[in-house]
Amino acid sequence: MIKLVLEGNNFKLIDRDFLQNEGVAIGSKLGKNFACTYMRQWDKALEKFKEKPLFYKRFIDDGFGIWTHGEQKLKEFMDFANSINDKIKVELSNKTCKEECEVCDIERHEEKIILGDKTFNLKKNIHGCQLVNLIYGLHCEKCNHYVYVGETERSLNERIKEHLADIRHDRDTAVAEHFNQEDHCKEDITVQVTTVSYYTLARQII
Repeated sequence: MIKLVLEGNNFKLIDRDFLQNEGVAIGSKLGKNFACTYMRQWDKALEKFKEKPLFYKRFIDDGFGIWTHGEQKLKEFMDFANSINDKIKVELSNKTCKEECEVCDIERHEEKIILGDKTFNLKKNIHGCQLVNLIYGLHCEKCNHYVYVGETERSLNERIKEHLADIRHDRDTAVAEHFNQEDHCKEDITVQVTTVSYYTLARQII
């Protein structure tokens, strides 16, 4: 079936027969699946850039992200993205905003949660770490970059406990791999919270 879809794209135009020798036919039921399969590998290549977006999500070929490293680094990031594949070029539509994004109805807050040895030393505006339906980033203070950005419908407290368990049991996750390095520990973690409706953002992306 895959061979048929990729190699059997013949069509007729003005009484002449043609065979498409590159790409997938427009309207193909499997086109989206092939695109998503490749773009997942493209995303992994994009992660090799030194600076990471605070938040990044992609739906097929449309991406949304929050960038916090300045305009020059953003330009370098885009140049890097456009160097991954000669046939895939990224166009940037950016919006500079401090508190609110008009495009996505997002409010961004910069309170941080400090993770202690066994207890959470929370700043007063986090309300006991019971926030739900949010996006959060695990930041390494030692390396000064984000190791993980995730989203959860459950409380932040539950997710942080799961990440700490991953580190403790040395599980095969990006968070455990990073903070189990010889010169790292879980006390190097801070958590940045973006209080945004999980469902609102999902609708905007999809």
